Amino acid sequence: MIYHQIRVSIRPDAEKEKVDTALEMLNRMGREIEVVDFFCVGRDFGGNFDFGALYALKDLDAYRTYMFHPLPTRPTTPACPSSTT
Repeated sequence: MIYHQIRVSIRPDAEKEKVDTALEMLNRMGREIEVVDFFCVGRDFGGNFDFGALYALKDLDAYRTYMFHPLPTRPTTPACPSSTT
């Protein structure tokens, strides 16, 4: 079993609608990527992030399918700081 974690910081000026869209995308990934066995999306705790998501994948083949699925490769939503400036 492979556990893939995503942690997200929300920009202070992000509109609530954009934050909701970002969280819905994390939930969609768990619901729509067929190789995800189970997932959890919610508030992050114990760190410098606002939200987190965890996706459980059966093996390396499932992880590869997950990583190349179009949902996780979409551009970062405007609610989150970009990794490139």
